[in-house]
Amino acid sequence: MDDLYLDRLRAKYNYFVLEEKHQKNVFNDATAKFDKYFKNKLDIVKTEKEASARIKEDIVEPKERGKYIDKIYKKLALKIHPDTKTGNHKDFTKLKKIVDEYDFDEIIIMAVKYEVDVLDDVDWEELYLSKLKILEDKILGYSVSLVMQWYNVDDDKKENLEKTILKNYGKSKNNA
Repeated sequence: MDDLYLDRLRAKYNYFVLEEKHQKNVFNDATAKFDKYFKNKLDIVKTEKEASARIKEDIVEPKERGKYIDKIYKKLALKIHPDTKTGNHKDFTKLKKIVDEYDFDEIIIMAVKYEVDVLDDVDWEELYLSKLKILEDKILGYSVSLVMQWYNVDDDKKENLEKTILKNYGKSKNNA
């Protein structure tokens, strides 16, 4: 693998990490303003269910773990399994969880804690590409959300969007 290519992937990944944090902050700010503005106008239960469903649809998690994750898991499991001298039931349970969640950063933290060298086992290209896809999906999810549409719409179009929001998510007369 070309080191320059991996450096570019790593730089792009680091940029997207920062961008996702920024977009999340903007989204949280917009959500607070949206909630305050529509506080008594919307059926919050309905909008939260729709938002949860939308997030699950928009964020594509990796379908398969990379082979390197399984290799790292085996190395760590040999140290952490409760039946070993250095094992710990709580950490082993955590290891299974973070591997299932594909949380590579936590896997590395655990590897450092147990002094297990795993960096040579990583397929860095696969790792960065899969994490970039997740970050891109999260950023896209923020940008296309109803909250961000309302937050970013021009003032002259805000009234029409508000009518649409109230029509689709407004409190019914039974709930008001």
